[in-house]
Amino acid sequence: MDKYNDMIDFFIPIMYEGQSTTWEEMRTKADALLNEMRADLGIKDRQIVYRGSR
Repeated sequence: MDKYNDMIDFFIPIMYEGQSTTWEEMRTKADALLNEMRADLGIKDRQIVYRGSR
């Protein structure tokens, strides 16, 4: 739950207080949560990483 809480704590100021961020920061938080969920399910063969151009 730590990665989930980390992501929620990151997004609340953005949504309710108008704090600015970048797409890269948001994507990094989401990827970290997905990787933690996969690890909890026993899927540890590789990490989810963004390989796009944005």
